[in-house]
Amino acid sequence: MTKKYKAFISYSHSNNRESGRKWADWLHQQLESYEVPAELVGTLNEAGETIPHNIYPVFQDEKELSASSDLGHALTSALDEAELLIFLASPQSARSMYVQNELRYFKQIGRQNKIIALILSGEPEYGEIHTELQCFPDELRFGVSADGILQKEHAQEVLAADVRLPNSHDEGYTTAEAYRQALLAQGISKQEAQMRVSEYKTRLELAKLKIIAGVLGVPLRELTKRDQAFQLQKAQHKNRIFKRVATAIGVLALAAIMAGGLAWVKKTEAQKNLSLSLYNSGINKLTESEYGDGAAFIAAAARSGDANAALFGQSMLALQENLTLMPNLTPGASQFSPDGNWLVGYANNGQGNLKLQIWDVNRKRLLKQIESISTDQPKTPLFDTKNNAYLQTKDQELLQLNIQNFATKSVFKAQTDELIRVLEVSPNGQWLVIRAVGRTELKHQQYYLVDLHTQNRYPITTYDAIASLTATAFTSGSTHLLFNIKKENQTNDVKVFDLSKPQTAIFSTTNPNEYIDASINPNGDAILINTNKNIDFFDLKSGHHWQKPKPVGGYSFVSFNPDGEHLVAANDNKLLLLDEQNGEVTAETELRSLGALNSMSQVAKHPEEAKKSLSANLTQDMTQELVVLNKQPFLRTLSNKPQLKFERMMVAELKILRPAVDQKQVFVVKEDSKNLYRLAVNNQQDMQLFASFPQDITNIQVLKKTPYLLVRTGKIIQVLDNQTGKPVGNPITLPSEKKVYLMDANDQKILARSSDHKLIIWEVATGNEVGHYEQAKPIAPFITDGQFKYMLQAGDKDYTVTELATGKVIKQESKHLTGAKFSPDARYLEFTEQGGKGTVMSMTDLKPLFNFNSIENPFIAFSHDSRVMAVSEDARYMRLWDLTASKAFGQRIKISQKSPVFEFNADNTRIFVQSDDNKYGSETLLIDAKTGIPLTMPFAQGQYDDSFMLGDTDVLTLARTGSTFTIRDWEVPGQLSMESAQVADDLEQYYGKVLDLNTGAIDAYVKKDQTFNTWYFQDAYTRTITPASSTSILDIIKPHMSFKQPEDEVILSETFTYHPLARAALAEHFSQKIETAYLGKRYLEITQAQLPKIHNAMLKQQVETLLAQAQKNLQGLQP
Repeated sequence: MTKKYKAFISYSHSNNRESGRKWADWLHQQLESYEVPAELVGTLNEAGETIPHNIYPVFQDEKELSASSDLGHALTSALDEAELLIFLASPQSARSMYVQNELRYFKQIGRQNKIIALILSGEPEYGEIHTELQCFPDELRFGVSADGILQKEHAQEVLAADVRLPNSHDEGYTTAEAYRQALLAQGISKQEAQMRVSEYKTRLELAKLKIIAGVLGVPLRELTKRDQAFQLQKAQHKNRIFKRVATAIGVLALAAIMAGGLAWVKKTEAQKNLSLSLYNSGINKLTESEYGDGAAFIAAAARSGDANAALFGQSMLALQENLTLMPNLTPGASQFSPDGNWLVGYANNGQGNLKLQIWDVNRKRLLKQIESISTDQPKTPLFDTKNNAYLQTKDQELLQLNIQNFATKSVFKAQTDELIRVLEVSPNGQWLVIRAVGRTELKHQQYYLVDLHTQNRYPITTYDAIASLTATAFTSGSTHLLFNIKKENQTNDVKVFDLSKPQTAIFSTTNPNEYIDASINPNGDAILINTNKNIDFFDLKSGHHWQKPKPVGGYSFVSFNPDGEHLVAANDNKLLLLDEQNGEVTAETELRSLGALNSMSQVAKHPEEAKKSLSANLTQDMTQELVVLNKQPFLRTLSNKPQLKFERMMVAELKILRPAVDQKQVFVVKEDSKNLYRLAVNNQQDMQLFASFPQDITNIQVLKKTPYLLVRTGKIIQVLDNQTGKPVGNPITLPSEKKVYLMDANDQKILARSSDHKLIIWEVATGNEVGHYEQAKPIAPFITDGQFKYMLQAGDKDYTVTELATGKVIKQESKHLTGAKFSPDARYLEFTEQGGKGTVMSMTDLKPLFNFNSIENPFIAFSHDSRVMAVSEDARYMRLWDLTASKAFGQRIKISQKSPVFEFNADNTRIFVQSDDNKYGSETLLIDAKTGIPLTMPFAQGQYDDSFMLGDTDVLTLARTGSTFTIRDWEVPGQLSMESAQVADDLEQYYGKVLDLNTGAIDAYVKKDQTFNTWYFQDAYTRTITPASSTSILDIIKPHMSFKQPEDEVILSETFTYHPLARAALAEHFSQKIETAYLGKRYLEITQAQLPKIHNAMLKQQVETLLAQAQKNLQGLQP
């Protein structure tokens, strides 16, 4: 069974502290960044295991475990999931109880022979006498039983590599430079120091390769003879190496060096290998959501000259997977402040000791850790509207923390015989809702309303069983409290308290429904209970009550409308206005048809309800959230669709859309239409009539290599000039409306059946017949090559290959084929049989070149030059094959199961791939055609039906939702002209991490004395829409603020969901009518909360003006 970790590094932390001797960091980086030689990838090692393309991930506790981890459980779990253990041997680690236990446990679970030692210092002593130099503990030298008992009668040898200084017991260094500086500090001459350093570099490199060989399970010679960087080092120093290595590291090392040969490899090749290794490490880190570490590796690769890494770095910056790691924070015990500027929570610093932290959300950095506030039982902080945080301590005390000055004071303390839980704080900070239980009678729960000014308690309810609190809510003015408790019998008690006279509830009711959502209006004189079956309304002044059953499908939300006379509700496609007097629907507003409710429904919910449905932690302006990825907490800043250049929405019954070759327009056919229209992609102009036909259009095809457009109407194919729409040549008539046709590779000829026995070839430019093929028996299902040179016919039991020009059968075999395809130049034929056996055959001599494993109906793609074939390895992954060398290469490439888009670009260097491996629907990636490694982060994310690659610069996606068609033009990342060094600097600055190439450690980025002013650091609210665009985001938003077109609401609410100007425009727009006033109110609230994040003075003024008008509109709707 495949393990999670390739290796587990067991070491003493004292061997990972000194600069130049951070051995665990060094080994971790060396292993994860090592690129396994291509000749070995996919082959079997001595144990019969498949050799992977890299060694990833490797477990190192300081990197893999947060301080909040249960260290005992986490370490044993990691050991269970590790294929191999690497012991960093030193006298310190040999004496470490933790290291001894790790070795003992690893042997106890049956992995006695899966341990490698790297000797850092000291001496492995196997005799009876041990000195202080002993670096091999008993747990390493002897066997361990399944019960964990040391078996000293069973001595065990272990494979070991050595990085000690030559001819000594002393610890070496992780870099040659660190060793050089140490020698010079000792007064050693530069010449002698250089000789010693050269000798040690060989020792260090060989030790690394020996460890890697052990991890991969291959002989050392198999690795060294293929490792180009090592060959470079050997060739440069061959004379000294032969002499010194023989005496310093013995015959085994000498044999390994000789087996590797002494071929000269250029220094640039070694540099290229380093860059690629760093690049691979960065990609691996990103797959584990380690964005900071991943960015550090990608930056180092870009700075080393890897152009692909620079491109990937640009995609990271452009797509801005805006995640800030918040180390050790406990998400369940953290909360954003009401203004969204701060996050207060507890961080685990080890051994169950959690300390309070305050994060500056806008700057994405830790502001302060308050050492005096700690607990082992953290409760989620609460807030009032003055940004005071309320913190419950383990001593049953409630502290009030002023975030501005970090001052704290005690505001409430439990009685000595009780345990309390503070459930809610009123907006003005005067009132608490608490639950109290006796220290011995835990089931006897008492709920109180507490006045912090007087310390008086007012009973709310008592319950003698375990109850789950459903909701407590104060009105915004702190005048009333709504209290809802769900009991064991699944009923709910709902109460309302007037805080001016809190002694007794002014309203109480029991609701029999299991699931309810209760809310109170701002004045505290009406409550609304939304159950899974009904809506209940209570007027607390008059006592009036009504109940209405909910429609089929229910409502996504129900709330009070700002006009004070209606309720508002939403279902799948409508926003409904209900009369407060009787619950009758008085108005309906269609939103789903415009797509608006998709994004607006979350905005429209009450803030607390929105938080429940979107995230446990969400800022009030709904632009940032606290998320957990791979068990690590991150602050995520939500943003609009990255890389989207333009979006066009149309409410029309459309049947066909095809992009034009010039990338600036699409050809459109409406349902049951005889007309062909042309539509501009990058502006809002109406569709223009392009051509008309006597029959309904059934299909259109835009040719890429000739200036023509094929329009099919029934049996007729008419060729049009793609610029003028005028007919070109004679119409081509097919024998049937159902017959399909094939295009040649150059878009110059069409082939189709004319009967069951005959094929005809037409010239596109003239419509004239230029060739045909005919046979006596009916033509079986067939394919042809891109030159119309060969035809393969597949029968039930056999297949034949025929030359179309001569009619000669050149190949016939008794095989049942399930798939087949010719290469574009007709040099190769790929076919697949039942069971997934694949074969590539040379069309030169009609002999198989190689076989491969696939699936019965694979997806197949060839590069345009026919040198590379991509074919399904299984239903989810594609494998690249070098047809000239007849071997697989590179990484497997994941594709979409629904729509396998896999397209080589014009020069065959890149592959556009569509994947559906994300929660948003489909996404596009750019892949390096030479390695299979991603060149970009996933982009063009969303739900869409078709996607088209427009050269190397754009991706066009088409989506249909009901009668709404959406055309989106996405910019391919990496088009901003930047030096690789600038990309590296920007990555390190943006993600806050930098890789130290000398030690392999990833450190916090120290800001340099330079200006960061590329697109990636410009104001996200005012910069151009994409990095390579010249159009400002504001210039795109403003035309939609007139709301003249039905799609304007959709574009502002969906495309620019998080932009304050779009939100303010929606607030002003929706606040004009009673029917949509609630949406206006919610957009007003979230945009007001977003104002501190707007830095551009002119934009802020525009937003404030719109919000002021929205506020005025809402006031005008009130009676």
